[in-house]
Amino acid sequence: KGSKITDFSHGSWVSSIIASPFNNNKRLSGVIPTAKIIPIKFRQRGEGPFVKAINYAASKGVDSMNLSWSMDELPLSFNPTIGAAIFYASFNGSIFGGKKQPVILCAGNDSKNLDDFAPCSDYPNCVYYGQILVGGSDKNGGIWHIDATGGSNYGKAVHLAAGAHAISASLYYPARTTNRYKFEVANGTSAAAPMVASIVAMIKKMAYLTILLALFV
Repeated sequence: KGSKITDFSHGSWVSSIIASPFNNNKRLSGVIPTAKIIPIKFRQRGEGPFVKAINYAASKGVDSMNLSWSMDELPLSFNPTIGAAIFYASFNGSIFGGKKQPVILCAGNDSKNLDDFAPCSDYPNCVYYGQILVGGSDKNGGIWHIDATGGSNYGKAVHLAAGAHAISASLYYPARTTNRYKFEVANGTSAAAPMVASIVAMIKKMAYLTILLALFV
């Protein structure tokens, strides 16, 4: 409800990584330039708004769900209430009903070993079924790292990594009167997660088409 225009540049940055069009004269193309995105905006932090957002996306039957969010410096999925919503989104319905939505989350940017935190000290009980937790890599393929206070979180709970260093994307600055949209280079696992979410959506579409072809061959 309310305005669909972001009042924070993070959402437009993530969206442009997924779906920026080809040949836009900005030296940038999204992973799926033709993708359709359902933007979901909320203002309050805490498990309630997060769960509502996940459930709403699940009700729309999206092919994959990107959660470039964090809470209390740890991945959202460490919260059991949010984890239950992720489980529901991932396993509700059948592939033909279009209601199985893989949920992709960023691992966070605090350069921490998640194995040191409860509940991940009891791995794998910290990982809720259906989620893909994405860390960040640098240009050399290693863990993206700035210093002790900045860089990709890591640990056994992190399933894979994608680019998180020097990622070109579109940022939106609502407070400006001119040049509100600007293409800039930024860092973070919030960039890595939408790359994986895009690829997961493509794989899901391809798998669905393969099943249909097999049925009619």
